[in-house]
Amino acid sequence: MLGFLGLIENYEKDKEKKKKNSELIVAMALVGAIFGATIGSYINDALGRKMAIVVANFCFAVGSLIMAITLNPCVIIIGHFLVGLGVGAASVTALVYIAEVSPSEIRGGLVGFNALMIIGGQFLSFVINYGLTKNKKEAAANIEILEFHLEKEQKNKVKVNYSYVFKLKDIRVAFICGAGLQAFQQFIGISIVLYYCPIIIQLAGFKSNNAALFFSLIVSGLNAGGTILGIYLIDASGRKMLTLGSLLGVAIALTILSVACFIIGHVNASQVYAWLAIVGLALYIIFFAPGMGLVPWAVNSEI
Repeated sequence: MLGFLGLIENYEKDKEKKKKNSELIVAMALVGAIFGATIGSYINDALGRKMAIVVANFCFAVGSLIMAITLNPCVIIIGHFLVGLGVGAASVTALVYIAEVSPSEIRGGLVGFNALMIIGGQFLSFVINYGLTKNKKEAAANIEILEFHLEKEQKNKVKVNYSYVFKLKDIRVAFICGAGLQAFQQFIGISIVLYYCPIIIQLAGFKSNNAALFFSLIVSGLNAGGTILGIYLIDASGRKMLTLGSLLGVAIALTILSVACFIIGHVNASQVYAWLAIVGLALYIIFFAPGMGLVPWAVNSEI
């Protein structure tokens, strides 16, 4: 991680203003997601799942429209923040709804399909971006199950407030488990890898935009394929084994990627190390997607 983070800083030091704008745009989506998740949880409780989904979709639509019609970085930041609000609200609502209406034996898989749809959108965006670099810029659940779970929910419904996180051990442990998994998902660098994937590839030695976007397309495809694999593994092998295996693989992959990037930036810019960095990047996604890319969302929907 430290290796290619250092390369990113060196690569863009002569474009400081552009760098600040791009990083602020990325950060505002994450900030928006924090507020969106908070607001979305209140809307879920007060107005129901349907209204929360409507609010999330409205934020998506408005934010996307703003980003599509402007080149002004300040306005794009506003659009990214609105999209982030939608991401946060949708993340809370979709997972809760899936957990409520699905039987336990297939719940992990259904949560996985939700993640697959998100990753599929990312993959499609890389396909479109790659297509636009080819010198053509100008052209560029059934009712019975639902009723059963609703009836069960009503019978088991109790009044819960946020202070129980500090008062009751079971809720506190569940909170630590859920929040801890989400924190680990970010600490292992997935946001950096996904947002800066084309730049990492260029820093590894593949300078052209076509090459960077082509390899990014492959990485995104691996992400989708790994998620499909995770849909099967999460219920077959269990959450714990899948998480531990994913973290071990991610640690090995990040070591390979970081060492390769460090050598390229400070010792030897040989093509061998460029390909080694690509291998590390691919392995990172292969190990991340079926485990840490999927398990935190499944576990949070269940607890």
